[in-house]
Amino acid sequence: MSAFALDPRAGNSVLLVVGNTYQRLSNSEAEYDQTGKYKKYHDWVLFVDVIQGDSSLIANVQFNLHATFKPQTFVCTSPVNIILPDGSRVSRFKTRQQSYASFTANIRITGRGGSTFNL
Repeated sequence: MSAFALDPRAGNSVLLVVGNTYQRLSNSEAEYDQTGKYKKYHDWVLFVDVIQGDSSLIANVQFNLHATFKPQTFVCTSPVNIILPDGSRVSRFKTRQQSYASFTANIRITGRGGSTFNL
């Protein structure tokens, strides 16, 4: 979990959880990448959940992926409200992708006041 202070002087902050889900696709489900060389067997979601605080304080969450993604950067400006298996409600900023290999992604969270938090 990470605490993100959007405006520490005003006491505005949110508590975040960063995570992912993953599913391996079968050969018949996987599609080829843009080059036509590699099948994308990995179906995944990268997300940032606001578990405490006001999600409207976040202007956007930017997901910076590997250079082979076109576009490489995905920006989420509107979270989806979901109910987790334990019954708790969260606001989720997310991107869902399919890929043929693993890589490291970077996340940048921007508050409505312009503050940023890099993960």
